[in-house]
Amino acid sequence: MTIDAFKIDRSFVAPLTVGGKSRELVRSIVSMGVNLGLELVAEGIETANQCDHLRTFGCHYGQGYLFSGPVTGVQAEEILRHGTAAVLTPPVLGPPVPGLPVPTGA
Repeated sequence: MTIDAFKIDRSFVAPLTVGGKSRELVRSIVSMGVNLGLELVAEGIETANQCDHLRTFGCHYGQGYLFSGPVTGVQAEEILRHGTAAVLTPPVLGPPVPGLPVPTGA
């Protein structure tokens, strides 16, 4: 069995803006995933601040209410048919920006 992706549960993402151990844990998870060559997906992103933290840490993809709510199977088919799959596909958060400080606060 080959592992090529790793999903970061929303329970780790939710307290990101509080700081402390939660932030360091997520930073470590992302670092480990990057070092292992895994695609990283953070779930449960609800705020731009959470997204900013994950982007700074180097997380590859994100999903959550910040981007879209759940869609039905019929809606998913329509989205795919009309070429707007970005609603279903976790948006690329992008690589970390060298020298950019880690966001703080809520």
